[in-house]
Amino acid sequence: MTRARLIICAAAVVALAMYSAPTGAPATAHLATPPSTATILVGFSMGKVRLGMKKTAVVAAFGKPSWCFHAYSKDDEECDWLAPPDTRIKGIPEPQHSIGAVGVDFWKGRVIWVTLIAPQRERPEYKNVPLLSGWRTSKGIGLGSSLSALLAAYPDAKRLPHWVSISRRQGGKTSETRFLFLSFSGIVHQIVILQITPQPGA
Repeated sequence: MTRARLIICAAAVVALAMYSAPTGAPATAHLATPPSTATILVGFSMGKVRLGMKKTAVVAAFGKPSWCFHAYSKDDEECDWLAPPDTRIKGIPEPQHSIGAVGVDFWKGRVIWVTLIAPQRERPEYKNVPLLSGWRTSKGIGLGSSLSALLAAYPDAKRLPHWVSISRRQGGKTSETRFLFLSFSGIVHQIVILQITPQPGA
């Protein structure tokens, strides 16, 4: 797997929240949902899922995912866990694509990236109530955080057009944490932790 492939993957997960379950997939209400709060360790893990972890351990920690699929090859598999419907907003239907999610990508059965996704909703009243906003770094940054708060918490982070990036190197491995934000609002709507080197399958 090349570095370019990882970058494409990390950018493409924005579309996950718009992804519909395959025909015949079981109802998500009967499947496991991710915890509402968790600790994000920059460059290492989100909640109980860490880079390099085996898929069997992830499923044991999170329960049965909403779905898994092979996006590119039999060695590359992605599994997603959908957050429960948002009960704080009454009277508005919850289409499946509007629910926040945790996505985990595996290469030959081991975690190479983890992503936390805020709900993708068109109504402005949803803007300030992202599900899974209880997933936070030690400096209090998570979904719904402002860009200004993110940069204040991590002043050495690299600012890019659509995300803020923090790289970590440990034990010969380099990982990257990306905080993607909505340019029109400056609000973090996605967090990705991914392995840069060594590159799986390279």
